[in-house]
Amino acid sequence: LGEEEMAVVRSLTVAETVGATRERNTTLLSWGKDGIQTFSFSENVLQVSAKGHHFALLTANGKVYTWGRQKKDAPVLGLGPTVREVRSPTLVQSLQGHFMIKIACGLVTSGAIDIRNRAYLWGDTFGAQSQIAFFPEEFRALRGRRVLQLALSHKHGLALVQSGATHEDTQVWSWGFAVDGMLGHPNFSNTYEPQDPCSIHELDDENVVHVDTSDTHCCVCTTRGELWAWGK
Repeated sequence: LGEEEMAVVRSLTVAETVGATRERNTTLLSWGKDGIQTFSFSENVLQVSAKGHHFALLTANGKVYTWGRQKKDAPVLGLGPTVREVRSPTLVQSLQGHFMIKIACGLVTSGAIDIRNRAYLWGDTFGAQSQIAFFPEEFRALRGRRVLQLALSHKHGLALVQSGATHEDTQVWSWGFAVDGMLGHPNFSNTYEPQDPCSIHELDDENVVHVDTSDTHCCVCTTRGELWAWGK
């Protein structure tokens, strides 16, 4: 960004091969193999997420847009089985009718949460759903639970779930491949088969308020300001 533009960067997301910044509230700057691109929207952009070769964007009226590249066995764009590459933000039509409030990108999975705190996943969900999802599907294992956050990585995921009357009463759920203890479950710390979603019981009484994950480790923060981490 040139100094003469005096751009005000509101948020930033960077992945292995792509990145994006949200300027003002209606302009998005992205970069990757196609160089630098600028996209303008008629509504405010609330959140941008990126991972691998794709992006997801959330607008103030609850719409989700995706763009980038995807493989047949990892349809992270949520736009159907025939799409391979989209060069500009494209509305995820199958989420129409749901007001979305949060989005998350993993390397082979994408996710979103709606205003009723229902979670949706698409792509290769590595054990969270029964098969590859070409379009967003409600997260079946967490159906009926209030999902507050999603964190997705290469072969595993985390969900912060409200378990009591307030947002401070929480559980952390994990799923996917448990290599190097990535899922936080001592009873399967190094397995090469995807594990079904389940709660990490060591964190049930810790009032977790934020979850995040990378390809090699996971972290959570609590209301007491503690940082918990596990993995490699």
